[in-house]
Amino acid sequence: KTTAAAIVEAQADLLAAIGEPETAVNKLLTLPPELLSDVEQLFDLLEHYALYHVVRQRLIELATISKERCADLLMNHLDQFKVDTVYEQLAPSAELQLWYLRLLFFRAPEHYTNPDYKRLHARHVELSADLAHLENLPRRNSLSPDEDILANDETDANDDDSELLKFLKWSSFVPLDGAL
Repeated sequence: KTTAAAIVEAQADLLAAIGEPETAVNKLLTLPPELLSDVEQLFDLLEHYALYHVVRQRLIELATISKERCADLLMNHLDQFKVDTVYEQLAPSAELQLWYLRLLFFRAPEHYTNPDYKRLHARHVELSADLAHLENLPRRNSLSPDEDILANDETDANDDDSELLKFLKWSSFVPLDGAL
């Protein structure tokens, strides 16, 4: 961490302490993600003060800072971060679009299965096939049994099935023949 980054973070602390959390968040977002040492401070300010409007158009930046905290923010505040808006904003990065669709699929299936988002399912399959080699995406095995919508006797019977094939078996929106 550089001295300049430490000064920016100290300024953000002071701004938050004097009742200017939005200015503090904006100050922290001036730092390159790799220089932000207190990621928790940024996300805690966002959630504590409900400053979603400050970052609604900066989701790629937030995901670059911390995918885990960004995922929690997006999934815990689906009313503030609309699916279509988030998906479109992530368009410059196919990896982030896949990351987001997987988040919805695993953590918010009631939103994922909404007929309004049916068109995203084919894109999810396409991205899953194209980017299957990537690491650091939400994985089924990282979920608790309560969150794992794919865990049932039918899908667990054949552990040789890929996650993509399990998704296709589960999905009632993407025809298996057309997707393959």
